[in-house]
Amino acid sequence: MSDAASKTPKMRRGVRILLFASLALNLLVVGLVFGAFVSHRYEDRRGPPRMEQVGGPLAAALSRQDRRKVGREMRRIYRAERASQDDIGAGFSEVITALTMVPYDSVAARMAVERQVHTITRRVDLGVDILLKRFDEMSDSERAAYTERLKEVLKRGPRRPPKN
Repeated sequence: MSDAASKTPKMRRGVRILLFASLALNLLVVGLVFGAFVSHRYEDRRGPPRMEQVGGPLAAALSRQDRRKVGREMRRIYRAERASQDDIGAGFSEVITALTMVPYDSVAARMAVERQVHTITRRVDLGVDILLKRFDEMSDSERAAYTERLKEVLKRGPRRPPKN
C-alpha cells in the first residue's frame, strides 16, 4: 500500500481552530456553571446565576444593554425551565446519598454525578445559544466593539468580588 493511500486527509487549520475554540468555550461555560451551582452561594439564591458568574469574560465583555438583554432572555427561559432547577437540587441530594453509601458504590456515584452534569449542561447550552444568537444580531460595528472589550477583559483578568 502506498503512503499516499494510507494517509487520512488533514483537517484544515481554520476548522481545527474553530473546533478547538468551540470546545474551549463549551468547557469554560460548563465549568463556570457547575462551579456556581456547587459553591456555597447556590443555597442562598434560587434564581439563575448572574451573567458575569456564568459567562466569564464572554459575558463581561458585553455592553450593559446586551448584558441586560441576554440576562432577561436567560431568566425567561430559566423560569420556563423551573423544573430543571428543582432537578439540580434533587441531583445534589442524589450525589450526596451516593457518596455516603456504605459500602461505597462507585457506579451509583458516577451515575448520580453524570445525571447532575447532564441537567446543568442543558442549561449551559441554553445560555450559549442565547449568547450566540446575540452575536448573530450584532452589526459589524457592534461585534468589533464587543471584540475590543473582550480583548480588554482578557488582558486585565477577572474581577474578584469583595470578600465579606
